[in-house]
Amino acid sequence: MIWLLASIKTDHSAIVLELKEIEENCKGPGFWKLNTSLQANPEYVKTITSELPTWVEEANDFRSNNRIKWDWLKFKIKMSSIAFSKKMSPERRKLEEELNSKYQDALNRFPKNPSNAKKQEAEKLKSELEALYDQKVEGIIVRSRARWHEHGEKK
Repeated sequence: MIWLLASIKTDHSAIVLELKEIEENCKGPGFWKLNTSLQANPEYVKTITSELPTWVEEANDFRSNNRIKWDWLKFKIKMSSIAFSKKMSPERRKLEEELNSKYQDALNRFPKNPSNAKKQEAEKLKSELEALYDQKVEGIIVRSRARWHEHGEKK
């Protein structure tokens, strides 16, 4: 499927090409790393800090080995972080779709009845989309640095 979108960083329209995924090699979960940007989210911090005493209490059942306690705590933080991220992902995707839709509508309405209010509305939506995309790009950059650090120039 191919369609055109208004682009936010340029005056040209973006062309989107959607291809169906080929499922030859179904990969399992890879090595998990904590998304440290979650630590800036107050809701995430509240979730972890409220659950931590419970997890420490559960870890005390492993009296004999501190390593097992530490691994238990890391496991619980991992599971909670994954669940939180999975909950946030659809919300973020929905916000992006809504902003894109509103931005497209604003751009389509502006030529029919140009006004400063409509121009400002489009620019506001554009800046919100840019902020959202900047956040996505930052995540991609962090993941690519991690991939480079792990694999280097291996081919």
